[in-house]
Amino acid sequence: MNATIKAVRSNDATRLKTYIAQYASPDPHKPGSLNPPIVVTNGRAELGLNHPILARWLCPADQLDRFDKDPGQARKDLTSGVMPMRSEDFPCLFWSGEMPGQDYNADNMLHGLFKSYFLVRVGRHIFLGPSSAFGGDTRTTRSCNAVLHNMSTVQAEHVGYICIQVGSWQCSTVLLTGVLGTLCDLFQKSVGGEGW
Repeated sequence: MNATIKAVRSNDATRLKTYIAQYASPDPHKPGSLNPPIVVTNGRAELGLNHPILARWLCPADQLDRFDKDPGQARKDLTSGVMPMRSEDFPCLFWSGEMPGQDYNADNMLHGLFKSYFLVRVGRHIFLGPSSAFGGDTRTTRSCNAVLHNMSTVQAEHVGYICIQVGSWQCSTVLLTGVLGTLCDLFQKSVGGEGW
């Protein structure tokens, strides 16, 4: 069973890699909407903390002001661990906004949480297929994962899986261990596990 789980996760990650730069762009039909652009041909060398915009997305939301004051130093601090990235310190990319994290509000952390366009696109890609990532009609010849697994609602575990796929694509330094448990705990505490 573990081998099957690993194979599915690997398949999702592999299929996602070819589309991820499009999903990260606020407007994929507008050249330059993400500058510098994301280049996925070099693996992770130009992604994650090595990319100025993605580094901001990975920055813990409660450290965003610090990041914005001195992005260069903040990237160094994130890389070295001076500014820790723990599973309980959700990154900016989990929040909505024109750019992920823009709607983060320390006084109302649930507002916009897990609603960034990037997470939504990746989730649609994984569970409904690449053709539905931007919200259009799906054009597929096989059943999507949601149909294959009889999924009619998005559960905490699904959101956690999306977040892990996004984080592992960007860089290996993000501590993803415990993210799923942290997310599920949050859902249970905030809404009693019903209808997130």
